[in-house]
Amino acid sequence: MNYWQIANGDDSRDYSSIFLRYGVAFIGPGNIGPIDVAKNIPRYEEIGRWKDVKPILELKAGDRIILKNGRREMLAAGEVVKHEGSIYNYSHLFGDIDGWNLQHFVKVRWKKIACRYEKMVFSISTLQGMNSPKVRADIEALWKSSPFLEAEELPKTHEKDYLITYEDVEQHLIDNGMRVRDAETTSHIIRQIEKLAKWYISNKINASEHEIRTFLVVPFLQALGWSPQKIGIEKNKIDILLYEDHERQKPSILIETKSMWSGSLHAVKQAQRYIHSVDIAKNINQFIVTDGLRYWLYKREAESFKASAYMNFRNKRSKYPIYREVDGMLHLLETLSPIL
Repeated sequence: MNYWQIANGDDSRDYSSIFLRYGVAFIGPGNIGPIDVAKNIPRYEEIGRWKDVKPILELKAGDRIILKNGRREMLAAGEVVKHEGSIYNYSHLFGDIDGWNLQHFVKVRWKKIACRYEKMVFSISTLQGMNSPKVRADIEALWKSSPFLEAEELPKTHEKDYLITYEDVEQHLIDNGMRVRDAETTSHIIRQIEKLAKWYISNKINASEHEIRTFLVVPFLQALGWSPQKIGIEKNKIDILLYEDHERQKPSILIETKSMWSGSLHAVKQAQRYIHSVDIAKNINQFIVTDGLRYWLYKREAESFKASAYMNFRNKRSKYPIYREVDGMLHLLETLSPIL
């Protein structure tokens, strides 16, 4: 039996809840396709990522795997098991986890064995062998007395399920009351944003938050029907405030922008801090975090906020099955538009 460690994300992402909910451990990049010795390993080598995905092929049934946060914290420990007769698996379900392609996965029976260490006991690698005698001993001491967590079944969908086109976007906006011309304009602006983002990516330009706000977010908001009079920029350190009135007395939605491809974790926490500490934002019931391509919508539930919808201009879907309680692009557009 071998021991492995796997990261729960990075500084701006935490997908441990998905690991534990569905009894999986996944890594990426996976956009090239399933690992196939004869077909696409050279493609992973060509982009310098073969070393990142190769370890998942080395896992065996019965191996212990540790879900870690950083280099000092163990969140859970589990046992690798077969799924549909195989250890290594690939699924489109994990093709957009907060913007990352993480389709390579194994099934894991997780146990809630957690510990925080004073010293660094884990490496910074995403997935690799783990040899710390201390961590191994801690796991084995609690293994028999810790029950396995119950995992939900993975959603049974095909890769093309829930995909939507720009025509679908236009029709949804029209069906919900937007003028035909305005719906076409909104769709056109989204196309432009996607093309500009593709230019940033292909030229390896790390767009700043200011650029993202200026060239990606504000044009999108205006296309949805927000006038400049109702868009406040950098108000009390808040990136964007959307107002119900042109006198800017009734803030409606807070928007926290972040650099392209960074995860949503810090931005969500920052938005919540503003709502709890900045007077002009205290009565806001919904906020958005975005990198100009991906948008998360959070809505207030009692004293907390819960993710309500998600969209990705480069992966347009009416639903993202892995996020069971979260709506997709059409709902987010409908919610964000002030004229629908």
